[in-house]
Amino acid sequence: MNRFITNFLEYPNNLMTFYSIHAINEYGYHKPCQRDLGDYADFVVMNSNISHLSGFSRMGFCLPKECKQKDYDSYSAKMVSLVDFAFAHFPDVGIVMNNSLFQPWTRVGLSMIKSEEYTEDWHQRTAAGFYPTLILIILILILAISASLYTYIKRKLSKRQQIQTFMMVDTRQSDIQNSNQDYSYLQNNMDHSSSNIREQQTQMNTQLLLRDSSNQQETRQQLALNFSNQRSTIRTLGNGENDLMRTALSDSQERDSQAQVQQDTQQSQEQKQGESKLSQILEKISAQSAFVDLQAGYCKDWDNKELDVINAMKFFQQFLIIVTCTASYLILGAALNPWSMQVFSSNPLFAMIVAGVIALDVYFTFSAFFGFYRMCQIYDAQKGFTFKDVMKIYGKRLIRLLPIYYLTLLFGIFIGPRISSGPTWYMYEQSLFYRCNTYWWTNVILISNFIPWDQDNKGGCMPWSWSICVDFQLYIFIPLYVYAFKQSRLAGLIIGWAYVAAGMFVVGFLAHTKSYTANVYTLENYDMYQLLTTKPWSKFHLHGLGILCAILYFDILAFRKLDKFEQKKQYPKIYFFSNNIISGKIIMLSGVGFIVTNFFVTYEPTQDAHNWNNAGNTTYLVLSKITFAMGWMMLAFYIFLGHSKLGRNALGNPLFNALGKLVYLAYLTAPIIMMIVYSNDQRGTFMTFVGNAYLGIGHIFVTFIAGVLIYILVEYQLKKLCEIYIVIPYLSHDHIIRKVFEENKEDKQSDKKQQEEDELLKKRIAAKLS
Repeated sequence: MNRFITNFLEYPNNLMTFYSIHAINEYGYHKPCQRDLGDYADFVVMNSNISHLSGFSRMGFCLPKECKQKDYDSYSAKMVSLVDFAFAHFPDVGIVMNNSLFQPWTRVGLSMIKSEEYTEDWHQRTAAGFYPTLILIILILILAISASLYTYIKRKLSKRQQIQTFMMVDTRQSDIQNSNQDYSYLQNNMDHSSSNIREQQTQMNTQLLLRDSSNQQETRQQLALNFSNQRSTIRTLGNGENDLMRTALSDSQERDSQAQVQQDTQQSQEQKQGESKLSQILEKISAQSAFVDLQAGYCKDWDNKELDVINAMKFFQQFLIIVTCTASYLILGAALNPWSMQVFSSNPLFAMIVAGVIALDVYFTFSAFFGFYRMCQIYDAQKGFTFKDVMKIYGKRLIRLLPIYYLTLLFGIFIGPRISSGPTWYMYEQSLFYRCNTYWWTNVILISNFIPWDQDNKGGCMPWSWSICVDFQLYIFIPLYVYAFKQSRLAGLIIGWAYVAAGMFVVGFLAHTKSYTANVYTLENYDMYQLLTTKPWSKFHLHGLGILCAILYFDILAFRKLDKFEQKKQYPKIYFFSNNIISGKIIMLSGVGFIVTNFFVTYEPTQDAHNWNNAGNTTYLVLSKITFAMGWMMLAFYIFLGHSKLGRNALGNPLFNALGKLVYLAYLTAPIIMMIVYSNDQRGTFMTFVGNAYLGIGHIFVTFIAGVLIYILVEYQLKKLCEIYIVIPYLSHDHIIRKVFEENKEDKQSDKKQQEEDELLKKRIAAKLS
């Protein structure tokens, strides 16, 4: 029975399930059935396909309401068993099928889904987590909106206060100018009447002296009176013991009063500090701060801003991934004109779209590059690693990845089912969150690429999360590479090249022994997903390439610190490639050549999967991904070597910084957005090339627009709160790196000042000698 996931244990009998849920076809009239016949009938979708053909058919039926889903499952299983039995015994009666439609091992698939019953059961299964997830999302939104409103009001009031202050300063300056003018006028007049002024001053001084004398006498009298009153008061207090007690009580009361004042002052200061801290936190998690952060890129103060160009490259990879995934969900569907399938694959753009899936593997090279680069910074700042440092590095990585990842998982499982309904709404769960009640924990601890083992890219619990799992599994070992590299540069190079060789060997071995082809839709590739695509050993060569590129980048940074003579002496190769324009153009054109070649090299096997022999297919699978990633890194190093300031400025601008930061969020949400659109269609979408391209572009646009809103109102708040309360206090090494950076900056400024003084001294000596 077709369970909507691929079980590869019975090859090739049930390989038809590899394609069984992704065709989008015309499936009848759901609304009229439920509206006009709903009292005694329910809408049922029947899917059927043939094992070695990529497409399948779907039909809609109005069947008796008394029939339940278990009845349809039983019927489907019996029909499949009967037809497969007939196909298996055709050769026994002399019927041999060996053509494009039927093969000797041909089998069929059949499934029937009662839409309304499936949806009701689906809602019941996910009811427990719906309200907690909804409340969590609402609280995050309330926090983001409240912080944004507070920041808006505070900034507006601050701006108004600045304007008022400016106006007051301007008024004071005007008054000072006027007083200066008046003073000049008076000074001019004084020149004409100085004698009168002297006489008036003499008279005034005499009067003041007399008045001071009178005031002093009155003051003495008042002091005497006060003294007399104090003496009389003291006499009435009683004997000396009572006087001492009174004095002691006065002093105690005074001290208590002072202590109370100090306590009140301290409480007031603490309250103000608490309010100030809360105000700062609200400003940090506001949408205004999120928007600024979105454009800032990933570079720190101590990084060269040229690294932001990789953000733009990440966006281009995500663009290709979304287009390819969009097409893969439509390409297996029924064509509006069935005969168009005969020439559909002859379009070169079709080959490019299908090949775009290799863009996902470039992320593993980028991740290794940045991971190695960041850890080397930490190692250099601390002069080494400890076990605690390594744990901090892992923790910081997980804090950056997991909050929005977990929230996406919760949203997909519990909120997604209630977004819509319809005849094929069940495809949302079958495609994206199948059997999450059993395997949700594998996503939580990032091992969903291993469990369950027999999985495919057409079903499972958040199946696209395999790349996040693989990335972290490879990331775990980077501290070991950094330690080896810091002990010996040669050791780092050996590790990088060893990974490249190991990854290429594993891919080549499996591709040759399993007879994999360059066409992803061929039956021979039925277990490629579980053995190669989702496993870390198939990414070793991409990971190793990232390490080698990071080592090369450190050489370039060291090269820049030297004068030209030392540059040529210590780094002759880098000196040649950075100063030779022709070699720079060769690097750039070679990178573009690798990228374009990988897009179109599979044109022939896309038309006919068996145009290439086993050696050709193996060679392609071994070289395609690493050469594609190498092409993008060559373009990056073309900029790093200083050959394109225009490219550096164009790819490092705030727009591409923002698009690069949205890539991770877009990768998480794109499948959900795509399936909500597809599974919500009430009639079905027929496959056309223009339609695929149109939906692909629309999918990209919607994904990134939604990504901006989610980042500003949800992801940024989660990230910032984790940063304030977890990362900065316990996990971050940035303060150590910043301290070393500031010290080196001061040393550079001091050295530069000394060099300027030496140059000036040399010039003076030369001038005297001349």
